[in-house]
Amino acid sequence: MKNKFEKFIGEFVYGWIDGIITTFAVVAWATGWNLNVNVILILWFANLIADGVSMSVGNYLSTKAEIARYIKEHGQAPRDMMAPLLTATATLASFILVGFIPLLIYVLQAAGVMDFNDRSLFWWASVLTGIGFLLIGIVKSHVTETSLVKSVFETLSLWVIAALLAYYVGFFLEKLIG
Repeated sequence: MKNKFEKFIGEFVYGWIDGIITTFAVVAWATGWNLNVNVILILWFANLIADGVSMSVGNYLSTKAEIARYIKEHGQAPRDMMAPLLTATATLASFILVGFIPLLIYVLQAAGVMDFNDRSLFWWASVLTGIGFLLIGIVKSHVTETSLVKSVFETLSLWVIAALLAYYVGFFLEKLIG
């Protein structure tokens, strides 16, 4: 299992981190702007489709370009390069699956399963997102056989920076625009 996963670690980490940062950024921005749950879900879904597809198409085209460059330089296809469709699919799948983590609590709220105020929703989304970043740090450390502490610290630091930036952009825009 580890060897199969290792082949896609770059795509999974890329999709995982971008999916969770982007989604949490939408949640933080919308919360900072005082938008309601339904607006957050609409923004998230639009973002999920647009950004997820954009990332996977970019991955597909960049992988194809790398293969073409290799063929031009060496006269044959590389043996160890993965098929562009597989790398693009891995990126999109991890983006969508993990990108859903910050929204889970909002979906449960919209479905009537939970009843939290908007600030509590954001707090729970933050906790779930932190767990997602903790998990990617652990997975990345395991697959790459690097320091667990360093890997977890790195991913959690990215999350905190992205969350603060997105929240305060929304907060200041709401104050500026009204």
